Amino acid sequence: MITFQRTPRPRNYLSRREQWRLLLLMMSLGLVVILMSEAHKPANWNWLFAQGDAPTGRRADAGADEGTEIDNRLPDSPPDSTALPPGHILSSAPDRADPSAADTPGPSGDTGLFPGVEPKYLKSIRDDTTFRYDERHAWFNLLDVLRRTDESALREASLGRVTFAQLFNQPNEYRGELVTIRGTVRRAHPLEAPKNDKQIDRYCQTWVQPADHQTTPMVVYCLSLPKGFPTGMDVSAKVEVTGFFFKRWAYRAQDGLRTTPVLLARTVHWEDGSTATEPIGEPIGDADLTAKPSAMPAEPRADEPPKQQIAGPRELLQLRGIDESHLALLVDGRPVDDSETEILLNVLYWLGRCPTSDIERWARPMPKPAELVDSTEANRGEIFRLAGRIAKVAPCRPLPEVVERLELQEYYRCELLLAEQQQPAVVFALGVPDAWRRGGAVAGRAGAFGLYLKSAADDPRRPVPVFVAQRVAWYPDTLLGRLGMDVGLLDEVEDRRDLIDVDREAFYQMLDAVGRAEPGQLHRAAEAQRQQTGKDRDSVVPLFTSAERQRGKLVELSGTARRVVLIRVKDPDVVERFGIDHYYEIALFTDDSQDNPLFFCVRELPEGMPTGDGPEYGEHVRIAGFYFKLWRYRTSREDPERGTALGQLAPLLVGSRPRWYPQESPVANTTIQAIAGGLFVVVLVGIWLALWRFGRGDRRFHDQTLVKAHGPEAGIALDEIQLQADGTPDFAAIERMDRGEAQQDSPPTP
Repeated sequence: MITFQRTPRPRNYLSRREQWRLLLLMMSLGLVVILMSEAHKPANWNWLFAQGDAPTGRRADAGADEGTEIDNRLPDSPPDSTALPPGHILSSAPDRADPSAADTPGPSGDTGLFPGVEPKYLKSIRDDTTFRYDERHAWFNLLDVLRRTDESALREASLGRVTFAQLFNQPNEYRGELVTIRGTVRRAHPLEAPKNDKQIDRYCQTWVQPADHQTTPMVVYCLSLPKGFPTGMDVSAKVEVTGFFFKRWAYRAQDGLRTTPVLLARTVHWEDGSTATEPIGEPIGDADLTAKPSAMPAEPRADEPPKQQIAGPRELLQLRGIDESHLALLVDGRPVDDSETEILLNVLYWLGRCPTSDIERWARPMPKPAELVDSTEANRGEIFRLAGRIAKVAPCRPLPEVVERLELQEYYRCELLLAEQQQPAVVFALGVPDAWRRGGAVAGRAGAFGLYLKSAADDPRRPVPVFVAQRVAWYPDTLLGRLGMDVGLLDEVEDRRDLIDVDREAFYQMLDAVGRAEPGQLHRAAEAQRQQTGKDRDSVVPLFTSAERQRGKLVELSGTARRVVLIRVKDPDVVERFGIDHYYEIALFTDDSQDNPLFFCVRELPEGMPTGDGPEYGEHVRIAGFYFKLWRYRTSREDPERGTALGQLAPLLVGSRPRWYPQESPVANTTIQAIAGGLFVVVLVGIWLALWRFGRGDRRFHDQTLVKAHGPEAGIALDEIQLQADGTPDFAAIERMDRGEAQQDSPPTP
């Protein structure tokens, strides 16, 4: 059957109309996707729920709370604030800590948090407290996520710019969320992180004055700073920061306890400078170990607005809330009891955070114990240099609430016998050598910089002064101990890493100790040590394979120095305390090191010994020194995947002045030189005579043989020779060729 229905015409997708139609469809689809992406963010719906100017949602205009008065003083203070022990922190937030949950990692799941953030760890965080030990899992979890994530991805995932009031009033809502703030950095301090399983070594604490609430600072801990970013107590740099909100943190200000939001960030966006970041601290190689060690999380120093230098330990304690009225509660004539332990621990806490350079600068010579006790009120709170012998060490463990509040797990009660009189004294210290803690023999010379508190005996003829100190130094009966180094500092040195802050004090004390050795003393001691063991030389193998057992041991090595460079010490603290403004780093290659270097740091070089580096440099030396650590240094080779310098392990030693064996030049011998010169002249004359004789023979052969055979007869000139010609020349053939006539050769006649 034939039908005449009209069939639809196919679309011409090459026409302009169809192309516009497809473009509009694609743009509509993209708009729908964008709207869906933005609609799932609660912060974009604040306009619907906002009431007045109060920021009640998860996002608000950056200036919404500008000028709003916020009281950040710690709430729920007791009626009698003077009864609050110094450093005591009260918490008004409910205890949400869940130890079991905090120690058990779990997947983030669909929690709305950034990938990698563990919500179980966040449950251990408590607001309105100092940094607590139980919060370490959440702390390093967030820092690890920041380290593994690009800054652009963090900024894209941020909830947007939030205000100080939002973070302060709604900490539970923003906990673990990525937020953005703007403000001005007023202080920035590089800090060292404690040991952790995330291998995070350093970060920086910055105090930011928010743009929307300039009366109260915020604290931001960041993993890196922009290149050239200023640090110190007087900074003014406008920044924008994207990071995780951690908690509302309690700190001690001049007028009491206050709280402020704390953020963890990867870096800060410096609006007035470079955005390229660099890690906190300098890579070690030619570094000077200038950074100071610090606890984690570090106690803030923003509560120290006075920029002038603290005059003494009493002023330090007053700034920390421990004044004369607290020290007056200490009673002489009896041991430290429970009522005095609180004051003792607070003094110990703040003294432990004081720079060693200040403590040494404030220290006074130790008077006789009777004189010290007779003027107790005048001497209380002063620091004295203690020296004697250790008699007893006992660990002390504070109450659980003190452990949390002061971040103090353990301290030590040490009994010293001072000076030659063997006067007993008690020193409460934060640190002692590992050998004493492990139950080893407690013996040897010891010392400390002790802050005097009281007398613990009622007999004025035999007083027992009580001190607190950062640590008790140990000077065992070894060469290193006799040279005046606190050997207990070597317990804190960490192998297979760069030179880090915890190595700093031990490194410079060892360098100072070898500088006090007599010329050649270390070489003589090393030789005597080999004679006792029956070895002809010290092997480098244990230095590579068993670093911990070699720590502090004396060795003497010979080889070729391929690198000798001068290292300038820029830290005024080291220059002031030890008088060390430079040292030399020597890369030594020995016969048994299998082309692996060993590094020596020495105070000085022999006179005339050159410095240098490169394939053409090489000086034969013998160096005696003490083993410090197995050092990880950066080589010139690059990791093809990361594009960073590869690391290599090498023993690092601190030695005395090396013995240099320069390459001897041959002794000039004038007699031999004269004979050699004469022989050279004779040989030249002989060669000349031989050539002359050969030349004379050639001329004779030419004259007597060749000329006679081929030359004309003697006496006849060429123009006199009679030659007969057949006739005149015939040029007829040439004329015919010029006329173009073909010349046909007639066949020869038979």
